[in-house]
Amino acid sequence: MGVRLGLDVGGTKVNIGLLEKDGKLLYREKVPIPKGVAARELMQALAIRVGELLEGRGLTQADVVAIGIGVPGTTDGHVVLHAPNLHWKNEPCADYFEATFGAKPLLAQDTRAAAWGEYRLGAGRNKRVLVCVTLGTGIGCGIIINGRIFEGGLGTAGEVGHIPVVPGGRACNCGRQGCMETYASGSGILTTAKEYPQLGQRVNSALDVFDLALKNDPFARKVISSAVGFCGQALCAVVNAFSPDALIFSGGMSAQADLYIKPLLTHLRENAYALAVGEKLLMDVSSLGEDAPMIGAAMLGA
Repeated sequence: MGVRLGLDVGGTKVNIGLLEKDGKLLYREKVPIPKGVAARELMQALAIRVGELLEGRGLTQADVVAIGIGVPGTTDGHVVLHAPNLHWKNEPCADYFEATFGAKPLLAQDTRAAAWGEYRLGAGRNKRVLVCVTLGTGIGCGIIINGRIFEGGLGTAGEVGHIPVVPGGRACNCGRQGCMETYASGSGILTTAKEYPQLGQRVNSALDVFDLALKNDPFARKVISSAVGFCGQALCAVVNAFSPDALIFSGGMSAQADLYIKPLLTHLRENAYALAVGEKLLMDVSSLGEDAPMIGAAMLGA
């Protein structure tokens, strides 16, 4: 029995999945990430855990036909060049994993893995140009063009969260200022809410802000409306530039349909180039949900 192995490394946990060759999910589990963990230490721990999962199902390394790992940062396929939120730079994670497990995985930025999963098995299946935007603690994007992950000439394609929307604005983990992510992501929403005396002591997460907005709190609604505006501003540029036939939203905030997704789609329809956001453009949320990066990672190379 051949299986595919996918791992999605997040800021606080790793989503591990075993899939059949055709992508059917057999098993998944989430493993917490210790704060400040070193790349080598995490990859070795994950390799050990994967070995245990296989053994527990009567499988061996020889049964694994593909291994993919999605990481929250820029990678060349084997080395994590920069993962700002994990504070990793130039970490040969594929080698770390192989040293313990005995087989080398392919690495992909988690947002690209999510896009690949949606293209192969999800809402954007077989579209010509798929843009998959991940809305969560940060904001990222994967782009699939004619059945291939688009990396760009220098490997940094899809960094839509780092499109500047406020000149001289908030400092971003990428080292620049005014990035869309610092205003429109979950962390950005919380930062904005904390700037309001009427909200600051009542919220500890973006979810708290959304909960208050659902109760018609005017300040919470203003915070979210501002975030949607900044996100829409950046995505208008993406839609105009790439002319996708599918724009898919994944990540935790994609579940906020009434407060975030629907207003965002309205913004795009009203502000992007009209022919780029016509009826031929599919705009929808991920059909794979939070498993999209893990499934996409497992399907790398397929």
